[in-house]
Amino acid sequence: MACVLTSAGGIISLLDEKEAELQIYALQRLNDDNVIRQFWAEIADSLEPIEILYEDESFAARKLAALVASKVYFNLGSYKDSLNFALAADEMFDVTERSEFVQVIISAAIETYKEQRKQGEIPEKRLESMVNRMFTKCLDSKTIRQVIGIAIECRRFDVVETAIGQSPDTNATLAYCMHVAKNLVTSRELRKEILRLLVAQYLKLATPDYIAICQCLVFLDDPSMVSDTLRNLLAKDALMAYQIGFELYQNAPQGFLNKVAEFLRGIAPAAAPADAEPEAAESDASPAQPSAEKSSSDKLVEILKGDKTTQLNLQFLIRNNKSDQLILNHCKESCRNTICHTATVIANSFMHSGTTTDKFLRDNLEWLGRATNWAKFTATSSLGVIHKGHEHGALDRMSTYLPKDTNSSPYQDGGGLYALGLIHANHGSDEMIKYLVGQLKDAKDNTVRHGACLGLGLAAMGTENREVYELLNSQLTQDDAVVGESAGIAMGLVMMGTNHQEAINEMCQYAADTQHEKIIRGLAVGVAMVVFNRLEEADSLIDNLMADKDAAIRRCGIYCIAMAYAGSGLNEALRKLLHVAVSDVSDDVRRAAVESIGFVMFRNQDQVPSIVSLLSESYNPSVRYGSAMALGIACAGTGNKEALALLEPLTDDSVAFVRQGAFVAEAMILIQQTDVMQPKVTTFREKLRKTIEDKHEDAITKFGAIIGTGIIDAGGRNTVIGLSTRSGHVHAPSVVGMLVFLQFWFWYPLTHFLSLAFRPSSIICLNKNLDMPKIDIRSDAKPSTFAYPDMLEEKKSKEKEKVETAVLSTTAKQLARQKNRKIKREASEMEVDAAPKNSTTSLASATSSITDVKVKEEPMDVDEEKEAKKNAKFETLQNPCRALNQQLKVLSLPADQTRYSPLKPLTAGGIILLRDAKPEDPEDLLEAVIAGGPKPEAEDPEPEPPAPFEFTE
Repeated sequence: MACVLTSAGGIISLLDEKEAELQIYALQRLNDDNVIRQFWAEIADSLEPIEILYEDESFAARKLAALVASKVYFNLGSYKDSLNFALAADEMFDVTERSEFVQVIISAAIETYKEQRKQGEIPEKRLESMVNRMFTKCLDSKTIRQVIGIAIECRRFDVVETAIGQSPDTNATLAYCMHVAKNLVTSRELRKEILRLLVAQYLKLATPDYIAICQCLVFLDDPSMVSDTLRNLLAKDALMAYQIGFELYQNAPQGFLNKVAEFLRGIAPAAAPADAEPEAAESDASPAQPSAEKSSSDKLVEILKGDKTTQLNLQFLIRNNKSDQLILNHCKESCRNTICHTATVIANSFMHSGTTTDKFLRDNLEWLGRATNWAKFTATSSLGVIHKGHEHGALDRMSTYLPKDTNSSPYQDGGGLYALGLIHANHGSDEMIKYLVGQLKDAKDNTVRHGACLGLGLAAMGTENREVYELLNSQLTQDDAVVGESAGIAMGLVMMGTNHQEAINEMCQYAADTQHEKIIRGLAVGVAMVVFNRLEEADSLIDNLMADKDAAIRRCGIYCIAMAYAGSGLNEALRKLLHVAVSDVSDDVRRAAVESIGFVMFRNQDQVPSIVSLLSESYNPSVRYGSAMALGIACAGTGNKEALALLEPLTDDSVAFVRQGAFVAEAMILIQQTDVMQPKVTTFREKLRKTIEDKHEDAITKFGAIIGTGIIDAGGRNTVIGLSTRSGHVHAPSVVGMLVFLQFWFWYPLTHFLSLAFRPSSIICLNKNLDMPKIDIRSDAKPSTFAYPDMLEEKKSKEKEKVETAVLSTTAKQLARQKNRKIKREASEMEVDAAPKNSTTSLASATSSITDVKVKEEPMDVDEEKEAKKNAKFETLQNPCRALNQQLKVLSLPADQTRYSPLKPLTAGGIILLRDAKPEDPEDLLEAVIAGGPKPEAEDPEPEPPAPFEFTE
């Protein structure tokens, strides 16, 4: 019968014996998990002899004594002492053991090791030995991702490299490392170290992933190596080089791409289209024109400069424009003040952003003429949103609204220059920048200079152009409030993401010296843009700004947090924002802090509703407004149910501007959402309509409702608001555009900046010549799931419809009978053989007339067609096609289509190059559509002359 221990006293007493064998035996018994778990309290009273045995260097089992002491301290809750004795136990501490004791001690060891490595200290050898044994155990058990995660935190890049080398799926492991570096690592320096390692690992692959390599090099700011990579790839696989070029344009700043293009021009000195004057450049509305005469390097430069992407997006938006002008007409009819008039003009520009369709403005010139002063400035600049990307001939197109020698409205002239900047936003050619620089230097009126500053900042965004920056700085130092505000914003746009210390110091110093609040507001936004995506590098600046007594300066610090940590989801940044949101004495600062939560967390949008739920119920209306905008920013285009549930009560808030923010934010969330995907779309559209038509509603609220109407149908119902690219990179122009858009709280013309965040929901397939072939794309979902919203219909009285139908039908039949009788009578009187012929002709004509009427009266075939389409299980789309984010996962090329194969999966969306399996066969290419969309038949130009021919007798 086994003896059951009731006390550890007997075993403990053996520790006092002189013989080492008895002491070792006692330690072995005490090390038993069952004994120490049951009698650890009793053993704790006798820790001294155990520690004495450990300290005795002549004792053979001193490591065993250290292990026993470690276990006792663990049970006492003294983890630091437990870790110290576990380190002393060395190999006696079994890292493979799956007990709570081992797991806790290993976690404590890793945390200690991580902190020491982070501080640049040299870890203790015993600690490093334990961590190394843990890494070895994980590698042996093939828990590769666990090893990589811990090794990255501990800055052990040698272990990361080893883990990648031992991975059974190297590509998947590298992709995981890329995900960690982009989305989870919040230290800029650590991210650089990881990306340098990944570049080296990618290059070791038998088939390197050049797209991933170039993405790493963009963050490392190495345009030279990017150009070398593309140059080598052009010789091997030009199609892949083109695909990488399109990816780079989406993910890299304009200044970086300009450097890459210049490096490529060093080996390909042919004139690049991007440097040609806008009027002489290749038409951006005709990408289907043959381009085979260009060299591969010329094409690549054209892609990197963004010319091709701009052309293709413009073609897509023109082809697929489904905007509903009847909605705008309803808004116009409800306008009874300047605020609603301005809102309708802005909503029209959003609804037609990039479509080049200005029909609403042309049809309502008299109504548009009511705009005066700054309303005229806003209306004129709205043309830049409508023609965004329509760069070919932009100066000629906008010539009516640009400064001239004759006396003209300065509000119109300034709006025209601002519109040019919106057209060329983040894609300004050298000639356009020079033109805007000249206009700014020559401008005498402050309104014109205001528009010129904004336009110049947009065109030169992210270029770090010192000449442009100095010119804008000179405008700032003239200390005019109107010009200074736009100059401050424009300086930030030019220096976006550069962390240029001289520029930051100059802007902050002037903000502290000036007395104009408008200038301080402009500089607050500008400084924040300079530190975009700089993470911890902006911390010292943020701390200094947040400690200032001026509320406008503190708001600058808040915006710096929003921009520096945009999309990072960093807890420390979130903690600072929440603290300010509930403690600052300024409502403007508190509102900005809550709004900034949306910027920091937009890549973790599911967490945002829970974070701002209490803030949305705050007693302070500015905080409630900020919570609404934070939800809109973070959850834009997602249809997030929790976010909508928080916004619905705010649309009925007692404060007008809170309702305004709720309408704008809800529209941002519901953009590109269908009734099937999010049933609340229909009720929200109806609520917008009722709010706009309500004569007793506050004008501020109506402004938000009208702007929301434009946002939810933006880009002809073909664009979505996206602050990150499809590949997961933070998209700088979108984030910056959203930040400046929020300043419409102070200045309505800045509302147009939201157009920078509109991204086409498209798939555009191209061949090797960068032309669009005619191909089908299969969507394995019911057509109604991702269908466009139904167009509104004019209301007609039922009585009128009945009368018209009856008259049409009766008249047609009566005419037929009269013609029959007349023909028969004439035939009998004349008695000629031609009568049957005339009779036949007339009868045919009458029958045709009757048939036409019957087709109009019996729309049964149309209904049946709609019903069949509604019940279909899939649909076939034509290149280029609208593809919502949720739709991408069900898209594929038809099985019977074997000629083309995509270079990247269709599920990635965007611009996709196709590899042609039959390059010798002729291709069926799409013809370009003209700007403004197809014209009515009456406006069609004269037909083309016949093709040349030779006459032979």
